[in-house]
Amino acid sequence: MRRSTSGLRIACTLSVDVAAVCDAYGFPPATLAAERARLAPLAVDGLVRLDAGRLTVTDAGRPFVRVVAAIFDAYLQPRHSRAV
Repeated sequence: MRRSTSGLRIACTLSVDVAAVCDAYGFPPATLAAERARLAPLAVDGLVRLDAGRLTVTDAGRPFVRVVAAIFDAYLQPRHSRAV
């Protein structure tokens, strides 16, 4: 799966057609449900827009573009439970 494609496109162009990336790599858009959930607070704060499968970083979100791109980076996702 090429989540990194989404992150790279966001970082470079501030926009990505997530549905097209899913189609290009042959996986259902529902596979990225966790990423969409993590983007929701950023959308509420006006940092990103989610419109019909397209993710766009707004002008207000430009300083946070690395945060947005990191949401799609599988290597940055927690893999183990955290100790308390």
